[in-house]
Amino acid sequence: MSADSGLDIGRRVKARRLADALRSLGGTAADARRLSDGDWINAVKLAAQQTGRGFPKRGEPWRVPSEVTRALVIEYLARPEAPAVDPGEPRDEDVPPE
Repeated sequence: MSADSGLDIGRRVKARRLADALRSLGGTAADARRLSDGDWINAVKLAAQQTGRGFPKRGEPWRVPSEVTRALVIEYLARPEAPAVDPGEPRDEDVPPE
């Protein structure tokens, strides 16, 4: 595994968290394209609060996502949201033994 593929995976994970945070506020891809650096930092803070991940180390400032990460966020927001899944009735294997 090369360092680039690990970096790409990390960017995709971060972008997914940011997209979910922006979507929770009703944000769209068009809205994400208009965000300022300060707005991106606020989105990073919101994503960190929602997931408990992505906080900077003590004493380090919040960072604006890279252009690559921003592009991934916009790509994720441009996709249709996945429909909610109804779990339906429990199956025999889903019911705990008594």
